[in-house]
Amino acid sequence: MNNALRITENLLNSFDSVVIGEQEWMTRNLNVPRFRNGDIIPEIQDPEEWAKAGTEKKPAWCYYDNDPANGKIYGKLYNWHAVNDQRGLAPEGLRVPSIEDFDILVAFIGGWDYAGHKLKAVVKHPPVPPLEPEVNDEPTNDSEDLWQEFLRRNREKKRNAIIEFCSGSNEVGFTALSAGYRFYLFDEHGSNCYFSQVGIETGFWSSTEDDSKNALILMLDSDGHEASSIPWTKGFGYSVRCLKR
Repeated sequence: MNNALRITENLLNSFDSVVIGEQEWMTRNLNVPRFRNGDIIPEIQDPEEWAKAGTEKKPAWCYYDNDPANGKIYGKLYNWHAVNDQRGLAPEGLRVPSIEDFDILVAFIGGWDYAGHKLKAVVKHPPVPPLEPEVNDEPTNDSEDLWQEFLRRNREKKRNAIIEFCSGSNEVGFTALSAGYRFYLFDEHGSNCYFSQVGIETGFWSSTEDDSKNALILMLDSDGHEASSIPWTKGFGYSVRCLKR
């Protein structure tokens, strides 16, 4: 790697950190295109190739919707085979957390019931649609007028619920954003890979394997307040949040 490339990558992947209890966490998702030893991690945009990488247990990364603009906000989505690669996904001085590391984090901030809310960033302008009127916005009688008002309030209620769902208190400065994920499916019927849930949920890979097909992730979604630790298929694309060694 030449000096110009090294400097560019260092600037792109520099990070701020926050101390939470006895741990020091990155406050941004990982966004590195290379392993610690300098080897390139393949970027895979094609859905069939993404599924193939998961099936063949090969490392891969992508941006949400394959859009580099999303990388500036959410970082990269990695499959677990990149996380587990012996060449090291985390930059020097950092490491990918084990599920025990996430357990320690959640315990320090008061438990799983409210960890999602405390870890998520405060979102002032969540990615939800504006409250638009229905097509029929000129009622012809009092009954229709009441019906339109009911529809408007119902839409407003749903929108407010989404806003509350997306946003957190960021109480400890972890600043988790709802980065979504890349789906993985590959079987005798073919492959199906798509992106989903940006602005709604996020998951962070741990280094902990659950079984031959799954690894454990920290999931922030549920009702917008909870967090959970669950096994997930290794071929999915999820975010990575490192902590200091």
